[in-house]
Amino acid sequence: MKRFLLLVGFMLPFNLQARVYENLDLNEAIKLVKRQNIEISIANLNEQIKMQELKYAKSKHFGKLDFTQNFMRSNDGGNVFGFALSNREASFRNFGFASFLQNQQNPNLLDIEPEDLNYPKTRNYHQSKFKFTLPIYTGGKITNYKKIQASMLKIASLEKSQITKEKIRQTKKSFADIILIESFLKNLKIIASNINKLENMTKNMLKEGYAKKIDVLEIKAKKADILRMINQSLENKKLSLEFLSFLLNGEVRSINTKSNYIPKARPIKKTDVENISDFKKAKEALKLSEAGLKMSKANFLPNVGFMAEYGSSDEKFLKHFKKHDAYGIGIGLEWNLFNGGGDVYNYEKAKIANLKAREQIALAKSDLWLKISKLNTQIKKLDFDILSMDAELDLARDIYKNYLGRYKESLVSINDVLIKQSKEIELVLKLKELQNKKYDKIFALKALIEGDDE
Repeated sequence: MKRFLLLVGFMLPFNLQARVYENLDLNEAIKLVKRQNIEISIANLNEQIKMQELKYAKSKHFGKLDFTQNFMRSNDGGNVFGFALSNREASFRNFGFASFLQNQQNPNLLDIEPEDLNYPKTRNYHQSKFKFTLPIYTGGKITNYKKIQASMLKIASLEKSQITKEKIRQTKKSFADIILIESFLKNLKIIASNINKLENMTKNMLKEGYAKKIDVLEIKAKKADILRMINQSLENKKLSLEFLSFLLNGEVRSINTKSNYIPKARPIKKTDVENISDFKKAKEALKLSEAGLKMSKANFLPNVGFMAEYGSSDEKFLKHFKKHDAYGIGIGLEWNLFNGGGDVYNYEKAKIANLKAREQIALAKSDLWLKISKLNTQIKKLDFDILSMDAELDLARDIYKNYLGRYKESLVSINDVLIKQSKEIELVLKLKELQNKKYDKIFALKALIEGDDE
């Protein structure tokens, strides 16, 4: 096993290196994350574990068949006499009748200690036995244990579904972030191009004596600031690609931004809350607590079981098996009448846990709807803010162009032009910040309602 794990660990880096993706499409990325994401794989394995635990619980209904093989060698009187009886080979000699017959005239006959009975010769004993036990009545313990495991499996399946949808959302968010960064970079590059044009124009005006050297220096400072923001955005894009690589368990070098994925919030009704996995898990937790309550109650009831045995024994292994075989069947009842009140306390604890589970369902429903309503309100507000910011940005660009034209005519200073351009940059940054906030709220809403489809 250790060698296998070492081999897997050695091969893993090569597998990751082989998974390189360029110009990755969103739909393909979603397929890959479903197939390759490690967290989804772990959730799937956990679901399989719960499935096996449920099968184990069901198996309790079918009883148990055991085979035992015993070997013993002894010269103890009790053991040797028992061996002979078990082997169906007991004789009067084993009872010490030889000493009895030899001393019939002895008045102390009853006080004689038979040599054959007390000091027997060493004897071997081989016993082969099959034993089958079957629970007939357990007060509902097995049935409710099975229900508990079924609820645990359902919860594991819901968690797997949640994790899968969460990884899909994270994949979509990574695409949305990269597309947003690309849009931001596009705006920054337009501004950088305008600054380059302004710099060239100012240099020409400087040669003709219509501008000052300080004007050129101020433009270069603004240009350096824009280049810094461009570099920062490129680093953010790189970080988003690395996170996408982590999700896909591979290396993503670039994505196809032509898909232009824009997350959208869909209308939600109050009744939709009952379809959310967190609410479904709360309902399964209630079922689990109800089954646990019934199991605690079963401790006050008797256990009835069926038992059957079949086997054979001899001095030699399996010799005269059929001749010396024996069987036994029966029904047994076990009923605990007192254990210091432990069962009562456990039952009361289970009742409280059941009440708690009921309260948690009501809390989960109201809490989820409150969070959804809050996020919907925040998204609507951000929509309005983005529309307003778009209008402000368009106005700022027009003002900048106007001031640039007036600067050419020496009606305003370069400082006035740069101030207007700074305003444009400020609005571009604010717009990106608002869009980021909106996307975060939309994905937070999707995380609550588990919507991975538009």
